[in-house]
Amino acid sequence: MEETNVTDSNVPQHPWPYLRTFFEVIEKKNESFIFKCLLCLPRPCTISSYKNSPSNLRKHVERKHGSHLQRYIALTAPRKRKMESEAEDDEINDEMCGDDEDVDVDGVDFVEVTAVLDEDDGLQFQLPKHHRCACHLLNEYARTMSPVAKALNILQAEIDVQMGWLLPTLTLLISKLDRIGITSRYCKPLVGALQEGLQQRFGNMLVEPEFIAAAILVPKFKTSWTSDENIVKLGLDYIKDHLEEETLNQPPADGSSGSEEEDFFASMKPTHGQEGIKQLDGYLACKADDKDILKSFPSVCKLSLKLNTALPASAACERLFSTAGLIFSPRRARMDSHNFENQLLLKLNKRYCHFS
Repeated sequence: MEETNVTDSNVPQHPWPYLRTFFEVIEKKNESFIFKCLLCLPRPCTISSYKNSPSNLRKHVERKHGSHLQRYIALTAPRKRKMESEAEDDEINDEMCGDDEDVDVDGVDFVEVTAVLDEDDGLQFQLPKHHRCACHLLNEYARTMSPVAKALNILQAEIDVQMGWLLPTLTLLISKLDRIGITSRYCKPLVGALQEGLQQRFGNMLVEPEFIAAAILVPKFKTSWTSDENIVKLGLDYIKDHLEEETLNQPPADGSSGSEEEDFFASMKPTHGQEGIKQLDGYLACKADDKDILKSFPSVCKLSLKLNTALPASAACERLFSTAGLIFSPRRARMDSHNFENQLLLKLNKRYCHFS
């Protein structure tokens, strides 16, 4: 009888070369491999395992060959696995890439991701290398966009909507993006685009004296939101000028009206304008950050209300209509008005509901 020579071309490549001492590949079916257990010989035993996870192989070793489990774990360790498959990976890369000298790389920016792809936490189920790279990119993207999302939530909130919250929020956001850009590996272009967009949209507002003064007159911020002395000086000069104007426009305390000469030369009196400056100094020196401290400084409080009065907007009404549309869906068309109103109130006020 003539023996038939079986060529290796029909045998698929072993997906985990470091397990060759345990399992031999027989064939590949769709997305799975069929293995022959070498530890079970001479009794034939085949195991099927998905191409991305050798979990079935490990379970077989645990059930049938417990004495070999420690050696299996040692082979699947990151360092050992890397050493076993290093030579074979080099051969595959040579076949796929060919000669690197013939590749034109002019104008191409390369990012070294070998260290990221080789990172392994020792878990049994591992993602493919391209999936692992995507996970690292997504994690860095989420870390980059997190301060942007928080800033949007602050500026679009229904509370604390004064103009004085704009510049502190933007200044802190720009500062956070600067720190993220230093340590970023993949999202530097995104950080640069965000910073450029912020400067293009809000660059003029960041040096606007009125907006700076509005931020200073919010007790939560005062002058602590920026370290730029020139910015602080612009805001304080604006506040002092308007405090003096408010003081000059106030009628006499006794209700009497002086002559035209007295009114004309009233600004020369040292008492006018000094009271507002004293109140501003006392406000800045006060350590409290609640809004009630403004009541102790009437002139400062009046200017703060003037600069930080919220403008009317339809955002709250639009949120109400949007929530109502989600509740009153086509499948709930028979809901009566009383039940609909109760559900809408519960949905919009769920933060006040405490269920034990």
